[in-house]
Amino acid sequence: MMTHHSLKRQQGVALVTALLITAMATVIAVSLMSRQYVDVARTGNMMAADQTYLYGLAVETTALELLGLYIQNNAYDDPDGEMYKPYVFEQEGAMVNGQLSDLEGRFNLNSLVKPGGSGEWVLNPDQRERFVRLLDNVMQQLQFSGVSADDLANAVVDWLDTDSQATMGGAEDGDYMSLADVQYRAANRLMTSASELNMVMGFDRELLYGKTINDQFEPGLLRYVAALPQTDTTININTADKKVIKAMSSYFTDAAVDALVAHRGDPAVAPFKDTGEFTGHQAITDILEDLKKKNDDKGQKAFEKDYATGWDVKSHYYLVTTHAQLGKTTTVLNSLLYRDAKANANRLVALSRSMGTDGI
Repeated sequence: MMTHHSLKRQQGVALVTALLITAMATVIAVSLMSRQYVDVARTGNMMAADQTYLYGLAVETTALELLGLYIQNNAYDDPDGEMYKPYVFEQEGAMVNGQLSDLEGRFNLNSLVKPGGSGEWVLNPDQRERFVRLLDNVMQQLQFSGVSADDLANAVVDWLDTDSQATMGGAEDGDYMSLADVQYRAANRLMTSASELNMVMGFDRELLYGKTINDQFEPGLLRYVAALPQTDTTININTADKKVIKAMSSYFTDAAVDALVAHRGDPAVAPFKDTGEFTGHQAITDILEDLKKKNDDKGQKAFEKDYATGWDVKSHYYLVTTHAQLGKTTTVLNSLLYRDAKANANRLVALSRSMGTDGI
């Protein structure tokens, strides 16, 4: 016969069991709700990322259309043309900003080497000299010291050339494998992105990305360089920055470069319609005349080589950079466009795409 005491004990056990079951059910429900919330948020983020990526593709298509229309009727690039104006629009709550830039207005890092025997990449000495001048200019602007421009240029050449022999002041496998934090080897191939300079010995973030000096931001080296699939590209005189133009010849003065850039901004004559218009410019002839007066035949021949080759008024490689923001999701899409002049002067294709702020 069950006593009152034992019945009360059983009722207590049942109550505790019910409370435990309720607590477990509550924990499971909360866990399921939390997981569902995370799943919903993850799905929303994925959908936003996909949507912003598609906006990037839309800007790329717009740039291809505008650039295609322009080159059908012009044999030169106009830096003030419609295709270079920013694309800004708002769509379904997303803010989209796009910009087309000319990659042949920058120094091509891969031009530091040229094809050698048996498919090897070997030093291109002329381009190395130009790169050293560009480095010097940027380093002075950024007040960067500690490493010489010559050593930095040699390190980039070692990163690109096929052999594993380090040049003086350069760096090869042995130098990278002895690093304290992360060890790796030199690529010994062409760069696929200028951001690879982050891995080349001697380069730091300030030199590559720039810094603020006296309340004014000074761009780093990445503003003036690109890594293009070819090594024999030219510099577009219509779109190149002053620093890039000046680096192309040791005979270029600041005044000469300013005069060439001013020509591009003169509505009466801008831009340069062909390379003959560039080589015949007063700034060029003035330098030649000065060398002739000094009877500097060697300098005259060197300068003639500098300005007569490696220039063009049109480009083949362009970059479209799109920033698309939807809610808390931001996508940066970089599209490398190529103008195939050999097959069809009006054929434009997107060669590659990358995500991130470092560009191509």
